[in-house]
Amino acid sequence: METHSFFDLKNKTAIVTGGGNGIGRGACETLAAFGANVVVSDLKLEDAEQVASEIKTRGGKAIAVSCNVMKDEDLQNVVNAALDAFGSIEILVNNAGGVGWR
Repeated sequence: METHSFFDLKNKTAIVTGGGNGIGRGACETLAAFGANVVVSDLKLEDAEQVASEIKTRGGKAIAVSCNVMKDEDLQNVVNAALDAFGSIEILVNNAGGVGWR
């Protein structure tokens, strides 16, 4: 039985922090495979762009956004980019981490 019938994410938008590599990359690829629009955010924009490009090559929808999760303005930029590109946000994957106090 096809898993797509159980886990349809068409017309849903996901933001994934730390989406350029490792677990974050896997989350982006999986969400896209199930039909989600994916906002690949990463500290290294080049890594995010690579993942977004691969998703689009496979027929998915994705954008890449540079984001340092320790900076409020970067987080707001990711949200704004998601809303501008896809109109809504339904899924958040907080894969990136940071330490420190303000």
